Amino acid sequence: MNGSRSFPGPFMPASPDAPAKEHIMPASWSRQFVTDEGGATAIEYALLGALIAVVITGAVSVVGTEVHTLYQRVCTTVSSVMGGGAC
Repeated sequence: MNGSRSFPGPFMPASPDAPAKEHIMPASWSRQFVTDEGGATAIEYALLGALIAVVITGAVSVVGTEVHTLYQRVCTTVSSVMGGGAC
């Protein structure tokens, strides 16, 4: 490898003296797949993030409508005090 270091991978020996892995054992792979909960955790975080996004969108929509109504009321009041005009 021309003196360069690389990290061991699934098909690369962990040390120069260790034999290379040519295949993954199906029994150990299936056992690891069944017991691994990393994907479930990722899905839970994605659902939680989506729920938070929906709540934020709803809150911004309600507050935005209320702010728009407030500005319209202020504009109408100022226009009537100033002698008319368009808002």
